[in-house]
Amino acid sequence: MTISQLSNLFNLIVQNDVNFKFYHYGYPSDMNINIQNNFDHLASTGRMFPYLLLLPPTLNSRAMENSTQAIYDTYNVEFLLTDTYGYQSGLLTYDTSTTIEVENRLETYSKIIMQYLLQYSEVSDPPFNVGNYKIEFDPYRFTADTRSVRVMFDLVFPAVCSNDNLDISFLPESLSDIGNFDYEANLNYCPVLGLSSTVVVGTGIAGGIWDANSDLTDFIAEILAHPFYVGNLQISQSFVDSNNAQVGSNTTIGYALYCNSIDPSLTEIFYKMEVSANFNTGGGVRTIYYTLNIPMAKPTLTDDYSTNLYICNDQQ
Repeated sequence: MTISQLSNLFNLIVQNDVNFKFYHYGYPSDMNINIQNNFDHLASTGRMFPYLLLLPPTLNSRAMENSTQAIYDTYNVEFLLTDTYGYQSGLLTYDTSTTIEVENRLETYSKIIMQYLLQYSEVSDPPFNVGNYKIEFDPYRFTADTRSVRVMFDLVFPAVCSNDNLDISFLPESLSDIGNFDYEANLNYCPVLGLSSTVVVGTGIAGGIWDANSDLTDFIAEILAHPFYVGNLQISQSFVDSNNAQVGSNTTIGYALYCNSIDPSLTEIFYKMEVSANFNTGGGVRTIYYTLNIPMAKPTLTDDYSTNLYICNDQQ
C-alpha cells in the first residue's frame, strides 16, 4: 500500500459514514485554514465537524528471511478527530455538551474508525492487521471552542474493538483497487486520449448536390482501449443547418456517418458530435463527455481533414 492509498482508505470511510463530516491529510496547522479537497471543492464551505485529520505516518519495512523473501510494511498511523465545543457545527447555535461528553463521543467515533479497519482487514486482498491502539484526549486545541482526540496505532496486527458488523461494501475487495492518485486533489478528471484519437470529416460535391461524412473509428478505439474505461459508451453525431435542423439523407455504418443530397442552396452546415463514456480511476465511476461542433462550408470539389479539437467535460 502506498501513502496515497492509505489516505484514500480513510477518505472512503469518512465519505461513507454519517458520523463524520470532513477529511483531510496534512498537518495540525491545516486545521486553521480552508482546504480545497473533495469535501470542499472550492474551499468555500470551510471545515465541517467531526473532522478527521490524518497526519503523515511513519513507515517501517522488514524483509523476512524465508523462501518467499516477502517485505512487510508497518505504518505507524496517527489521526486527530476534532469536534465543536460550545456550539453545533454548521448551525452556530449553543451546545451544552461538556468537555468530557464531547471527548466521550470522539472516543466512540475513533473506535468506529478502528472497527472499519479491522473488518476490512479480514476481507481485503491481501489481508492486513491492526494493532498498538492508543488514544490521547484533547492533545491539541486548533481553534476556539473545539475538542480533539489523538489516535495512534500500527497497521500490522489485530484487534482492539468489538465485533459489531459495519457496512464496508464501499471498500474494494482488492487493495489495488484503491486509487493511487490523491482523492483530495482529483477534482476534475478527463482521460487523456492519444494523438490518433481523431475525428475524420469531409465534404464533396457533384452536379450541384453536395454531401458530407464523418468517421469516429480511431476516436472510439482510443476510448475503448483506455485502461480506465468501464463501459456505457454513447454516441451521437449529426449534420445540421444553422437552425440545428438535420440536413440531407443520413446513413450510419459502424462509427461512420454519411450525409447525402444536401440542399444546394446551403452554403454552410455543421457537424455535431457528443460521445460519453464511463471511466473509473479508483475513486468511483465518472461520466465523461466529449463534444465537437465543426462548421463545414460548401466545397468546390472535396474537403477532407481530421481533428482532435473536441472538448472534454467531467460530469460525475
